[in-house]
Amino acid sequence: MADTARNLFAPIAPAADKGTAIMRAFNTGMAVFDGAMLGIKLMKKVRKIFRR
Repeated sequence: MADTARNLFAPIAPAADKGTAIMRAFNTGMAVFDGAMLGIKLMKKVRKIFRR
């Protein structure tokens, strides 16, 4: 369990080339966007439940 947590939060190695760096930035951006969209959807559902 400790090894898994350490691997998750370890700093990432520098990108070997430009393509890898661009893909890493894209993946990070998509993850942030996905998390924000999930949060917005959850907030809407919770508000809808408490309005009833």
